[in-house]
Amino acid sequence: MLLVYCIFPIGGWFLINFIYVTVQAIVGVWVGATVEEVSVGIGPLLWKGKYKGAALTLRGIPLSGFTRFYGTFENEDDGETLNLVTPNEFEDAQEFTSLPASRRILVYLTGPFSVLLFGLVLLSLPVLLGSPQLVVAPDADMPVAPTGVPNLGLQDSPTTWNGQLDVFNDTFVEFFRRLIRLESMQGWGYVISQVITMAAAMRLDAMSGLTCLGVVSLGMALINLAPLPPMNGWVICTAICESCPVRISTRLYDGFVIAIVLLELFAVYVCGFYLDYRWCTETFWTAQ
Repeated sequence: MLLVYCIFPIGGWFLINFIYVTVQAIVGVWVGATVEEVSVGIGPLLWKGKYKGAALTLRGIPLSGFTRFYGTFENEDDGETLNLVTPNEFEDAQEFTSLPASRRILVYLTGPFSVLLFGLVLLSLPVLLGSPQLVVAPDADMPVAPTGVPNLGLQDSPTTWNGQLDVFNDTFVEFFRRLIRLESMQGWGYVISQVITMAAAMRLDAMSGLTCLGVVSLGMALINLAPLPPMNGWVICTAICESCPVRISTRLYDGFVIAIVLLELFAVYVCGFYLDYRWCTETFWTAQ
């Protein structure tokens, strides 16, 4: 039965990415950019279509997505969508990099801020409806199980905004604080545990499931606003620095970007999926 509830967080992730890339594409067109591809999800291609010259793709892993504008080199075509877009369709199009920095910054801000707003809406619904408060506390009235967040549960009291902010701090912020400071991650999981945790919370109370999804949406927005490559925050910083009189050598810049991206990949894929492996082992196999 828990597997049925897993449809909710997976669908929620796809929805968050859909909002992110769609709003970014709409604002991009509004400021004069030309959209080449809008992709919801990453990884294997599930569906492809075309709208007003832009390739639309749905991919199998809902952890991310992208909007590719004409004149940028991010997310280069993998060959699967090439037959949807022909070069002459963009013959008279303006390259995205030639747009004023203020317009490009606006485009890169809209994606994160759209899912930040969506996350706040999700977090506000349990408050408005007076649903039981999701908490991280060892004495919770109704523990969420299985969970990738130690001591996650429901408290038999109405949800408040302070309580929702505490949940965000005790889950998303605490996870990255522990990861960065190399503290114990006992009982914590990553992507797989997130899906199962949200499903388990949804099984207890629908509004607590929305709280979990709101935390994910808010967290995704903040991650994308971080001034680290390849996040939107980094692209915004580089656009701002275009008018800076100080110039950094291309080799030094590229070396820094590569080093940071490799570090992020290690933290996300190696450490993250090790946490999931350990969590699944402790939660399911060891328990049996």
